[in-house]
Parts: sequence; C-alpha cells; structure tokens
Amino acid sequence: MHNVEEIVAKILTYCTKRRTTIREAVGRLAPGNLRSITKALAINVAKNYILLDKLAEEILGIQVKNLNEFEKNLLRTIIYEVKYRNRRILENLLKKFRICRRDLRILKNIDVKEVVRNLTRVEQLEIIYSVPRFVINRLVIYTQDLEDLEKLLKYFQEEPVKYVRVSKRYSTQEVVKMLEAKGIECRVDDHFKDLIIIEKTRTNITRLSEYKKGIIHPQDKASLAVSVELLKESLKEKALLIDVTAGPGNKISYVAEHGAYSIGVEISRRRVKEIDRNVKRLKITNIDYIQADSRRIPLRFNRRAVILVDPDCTSIGRLHINPEIKLWLTEKDIRDRSERQYTLLSSILNQVLRNCVVYYCTCTLTYEENERNIIRICRDYDVDLEDVRIPIVEESKVLKRTYLIFPHRYKCTGMFVVKLVW
Repeated sequence: MHNVEEIVAKILTYCTKRRTTIREAVGRLAPGNLRSITKALAINVAKNYILLDKLAEEILGIQVKNLNEFEKNLLRTIIYEVKYRNRRILENLLKKFRICRRDLRILKNIDVKEVVRNLTRVEQLEIIYSVPRFVINRLVIYTQDLEDLEKLLKYFQEEPVKYVRVSKRYSTQEVVKMLEAKGIECRVDDHFKDLIIIEKTRTNITRLSEYKKGIIHPQDKASLAVSVELLKESLKEKALLIDVTAGPGNKISYVAEHGAYSIGVEISRRRVKEIDRNVKRLKITNIDYIQADSRRIPLRFNRRAVILVDPDCTSIGRLHINPEIKLWLTEKDIRDRSERQYTLLSSILNQVLRNCVVYYCTCTLTYEENERNIIRICRDYDVDLEDVRIPIVEESKVLKRTYLIFPHRYKCTGMFVVKLVW
C-alpha cells in the first residue's frame, strides 16, 4: 500500500533537486491511480510551504532548517493534511518527527492570524501567502500599495483560470456551443474575441475531440495578448515574424494562422517536436521552424521583420500555475537569468537588419529581468522604445514605454512586454 504523504514528499524533493515541474515529477514518481490526488496535494503544499514551516516551528517546535529536503517536504505534507484536510496520519510518520496527538489537535485548531500577529505587515504577507521575501521585495515595486500587493499574492494562491483559443476556421460562439454540449461551462473572454474561458470542466482539455481536431488550443490570456500585438505589427508592416525562442509555438502559431508568415527558432529538440505537433494538429501551413541557437541564427533575410524574444525567465508571473518554483528559486537565479537574457537580446540586435521591430517579453515580474535589461540595451544600442497597444497592459512605474500585464487584474499569467525599434 502506497503512502500518499511520502509520495508527495518525493515529488516535491524531485522538483527541487531537478528544478522541474510538479507535473513531470508526478508522471515519474506517482502510481497511476494516485496521480490526481498526489498532484493536487503537492501543489497545495508548495503554495503554502513557508506557512507550513512556520507552523512546524511555532506549534511543533521543529527547526525545519535542520531537516534534509525529503524530511522538510514530508513534514510540510503531514501538517497540510492535518490542518486543511483533516486526514489521519499514520503513527510511523508521526514518530519520525516525534509528533503526538495533542500536537495535532493544537495544530488543527490554531488560527494562522495568531501565529503571525506580532509580525510586520510584510512579514505576515510572506508567511500567509508563502512567497519568499526577496520575491516580495521585487513585486512591491510594481504594485500600488500593500493592499494591491496582497491581492497579487492572493491570486497566486488561487486555481489558475483555463483558457483556449479558437481556430480561425470556426466562430467562437460555435465552439462555445460545442463545449457546452459536452457539459463544459465556458464563455468568451471580455478582451479577445477568439479566446474562451473554461469556467468548469471535469474533462482534460487535451482529451477533447475539439483539441485533437485543432479547433481549440490551450493558450494563456497574456500569451494571446502578445500574439495579437505581434500579428497586428506583422500585417501592418508586411513583415515576417521571427520567434527566436519559439517553443512550444503558442504565439508563433497564432500569428501564422492569421496570415503573417512566421519562422520559429528553438534550441531544444524536444520543444521543436512540440511545435511540430501543435502546428500539424492546428493545420497551420504558413510557418517554418528550425532547431538552432538563436545567439547565432542560421538565417539571412532581406525584408523587414518583426522579431520576438521571449527568453527563459524565473517565471514569477506563473506562481499560480507552478508554485514549486518558490521551493528552489534564489536571488542568484534572478541575476543569472537576467545576464543570459541580456546576452540573447543583444546578440539578436547584432544579427538583424536595421529597420526591424523587436518585441521582448518575459513571464516574470523582476526589475533585473525586465526594465534593467531594457535600460542596458538602450544604453548599448541605438534603439527606441515605442508604445505597446495591448488592451490589458499597464505602463511600468519604473521605466516609461515598458508594459506589464498584472495577473491579479486580468486572471492570467503576469507578463512584461516592450517594443524596441532598431
């Protein structure tokens, strides 16, 4: 018989050591019949890990920092199960940490507000929403005040909103009726007419016939918003789109499907295969893609181009989707990613012809990876910043003509977008 708490601890430990997703870890480590419950439990433990550590120290008297990674995650899982799921824990697990039944009764009944009552407001937010202080210090730069910051942190604790975009071959209302006929509650998005919000479903989207036939495609609202901007710019300038970090092909496939010839460049063979699967399923022909290092693109073109640079980032705008990021993310990671992003963006500017438009976007919310990189680029290259006309963006308070999509305002991934004219 499998022990759910130990499986979840193994999943979270695997995520931390490999810096990978809970989804991948569940696929590797969880028995088939327990994948659903262990995935949900692992996500909730990751979302609340700082609070769970605080309860371990305050109520159980256990110094979490003295435990190894597996022990930390096992203890966190036990505490979450006791406090929030009223689950009875096996005696052998309690003995590992010398926890008695009286401790469990106190743990279950304690009000979290009492645990953090004597702390500063920022300290309270850090613990209640389990977001590391160095991340909060960066988010507070973007938010209006502590109340707005709390709304953002609260959103990261919520279940992600599911979106699907609709193929150009079908009307959105027609697809809504298809999905409703299968018992799926959905509606058209308020800002984008070819985007559907999935409000309630018991079916995995990728198992639907509409997905397999290429009628719908999962794509976050922020990602689609950038796609729409890229399409408008490409059609306006009669330019081709080059996505230099193209996998898994969400943005580039949208642009190609709606009429602008597009080229994708992706360094990862696995992600090139993912682009290929998506493009074929969506029946898109106005597109090409290659596996290559974008720092040295093996392409030469003599026409105007719109170039998308959407590099690997710390993904803080995706904490509601991937809360496990919090378990391993460090300030050094932010600095390292920032340097790699600058290197990629500068190498692109060194390769492309003048009179091109370059969009730089990330799904993170850190000054170093966003505004600071653009400040450095403007200092080192003769580029201008132009307005981005996306209906859900707000101009950054840090740097004019750079823009942010705030996740708690639009129920989507947080994103930074800037338009560079070279």
